[in-house]
Amino acid sequence: MKAGPRQFTGEQMQILRESHLFDSMTDSDIEAIVKLCVTRRDVARREVLFREYDTADRFWIVLDGKLESYRFSNALDRDNFVFPYSKGEFIGLEFWASHLQKSALVVVSVYPCILAEIKLPPLPADTLPDGAVWHITNNSKMILGDECVRRQRQIGVMGVGSVRDRLLAFLDYMRDKTGSDAFHIKMNQQQLASYFGIARPSLTTVLRQLRKENLIDFEGDYYTVKTNPAEADNS
Repeated sequence: MKAGPRQFTGEQMQILRESHLFDSMTDSDIEAIVKLCVTRRDVARREVLFREYDTADRFWIVLDGKLESYRFSNALDRDNFVFPYSKGEFIGLEFWASHLQKSALVVVSVYPCILAEIKLPPLPADTLPDGAVWHITNNSKMILGDECVRRQRQIGVMGVGSVRDRLLAFLDYMRDKTGSDAFHIKMNQQQLASYFGIARPSLTTVLRQLRKENLIDFEGDYYTVKTNPAEADNS
């Protein structure tokens, strides 16, 4: 495998440059860091990237493809879907940055994927461009802070009473997040039901009712909100 930025296409390098991990850094510094710290990881379809309790000594940025995370549920005696990952998103950063450095999830590819694999320690700071370690450390904190906010929003959605209320709260969140009335959720209905902790038939019934009321429309994972979910009649 070729070393350094040449192992990535121009489009893939652009994804890395635009990653929040490298905020406030010059293109030349980013390329130097990629050469020293980043390698390409090709993942086959349905390949397990890592399992629960694996040592988290690295993390990844998705350059192409889609992956999904699961957590084993003793109550259901099966893996429970948690979250999808697609182009530009981080995988495993929260585990890598923790004191425990142990994964809490299983991550599996849906399709063949290309990842940027990043393993910064134990490289000494003097091998990297000036200020690179500080920028990456600070940017990692900001990324994890954003993730905490997202998790809090998820908790808020889960705390709402009925399935209808949970779904409307989630659509309101997605509308705010994307800045659009129409958006991809990146989850099928089974995964979305698992995300809410409910059975798929319950979710399907509510989705059909909201469509009948002309509040939403959907095709696959693409949803259109026709009125402000926060102002909808939740009765």
